[in-house]
Amino acid sequence: MEQILRVQINLLCFLVLAALAPALERRSSKGAPDALAFKLLAGSTAALLFLDALAWALNGSPGGAARIILYAANSLYFAIHPLPSLAYLVYADYQVRRDPSRSARLAKPLAALYALLAAWALSTPLDGWIFRIDEANRYRRGPGFAVYGLVLFALLGLSAISLISGRRRLRPGAFWSLLAYPLPVAAAALAQDLAYGLVLVWPATTIFIVVAAVNLQRRRASTDHLTGAANRRSLDEELERLAGSGKPARPFGGILLDLDDFKSINDRCGHEAGDSALEDAAAILRSSVRQEDLVARYGGDEFVVILPEAAEASLDEVVRRIRAKAEALGAREERPYRLSFSVGSALYDPEADGSAARFLARLDAAMYADKEGRKARGRPDRASSEPG
Repeated sequence: MEQILRVQINLLCFLVLAALAPALERRSSKGAPDALAFKLLAGSTAALLFLDALAWALNGSPGGAARIILYAANSLYFAIHPLPSLAYLVYADYQVRRDPSRSARLAKPLAALYALLAAWALSTPLDGWIFRIDEANRYRRGPGFAVYGLVLFALLGLSAISLISGRRRLRPGAFWSLLAYPLPVAAAALAQDLAYGLVLVWPATTIFIVVAAVNLQRRRASTDHLTGAANRRSLDEELERLAGSGKPARPFGGILLDLDDFKSINDRCGHEAGDSALEDAAAILRSSVRQEDLVARYGGDEFVVILPEAAEASLDEVVRRIRAKAEALGAREERPYRLSFSVGSALYDPEADGSAARFLARLDAAMYADKEGRKARGRPDRASSEPG
């Protein structure tokens, strides 16, 4: 009965992940590092659930065919076993640092490590180092099982250390939700290693994947699909939270930015370059503010940044940082355009503004005043479709 229950638990979790597959496929369509890593995490976990169910179903079954299948299933199981932890390491690192090039660099040594572990697992039928199948066709742990397990625990530890070291870059809720993978899975693996026969690791992993997938879908619904910035609905909700009661519980500031000469970029360089310019603009804004600040696409080529507990000086500093990064991007990168922004910034004033709509209108007026003033002064830092 216990053996049947283990098979049923694994198959139930497998079916849950199979039901999530269409949503995960849509999520990974743009090829973002976290989306690809999450898809690998879910896919490898589904494969492990199936292989574990197959191995438990045939464990102790007589006959040569059962013996061959048991060796094949367990060899594949241990070959695939490191993938969820490796994929999660890339996923968590990207959530903290949001750097695709860093993710690509990190993936290379992890891929080499995986190749070594997979080769070790696939050679086990020859030497019985990780596992063996005894005369009664029952699975037995080999002398190297503990070493193999320590490597997997080390991967979970590395992902936890990466999250803890970068926790200031994350909102508290995001930090604890990300820790819901390495800590529970490590505890489940320890219990499973100490009491052979328990089925804990993959159900715990499945629960994390389901919760994370729901969070991803929620984030997708509140995110601009092109730039990755928050969308207008998220901006309205944040402003309602901060200013909806009239007098905010804590001060906050806002910055409204218009991408200069965006129409010229589209007309001269094409809409693909225009999309790239918007993506670059959003990346500059995100890298210029704190994790708790909100960067939202307001519409077209306009963005809004909301900064809780900001002061006038901090708004000015963020604007200077944004302008400097836009100028540095044009000087450093091969782009068919240069970026610059017209900017309006202010602290929310409950008496003068009274509502989020009036606050945005004040930011908009300040932005247009900045645009006209820079035109009148003949400032050369306007966006251009020529890299110059």
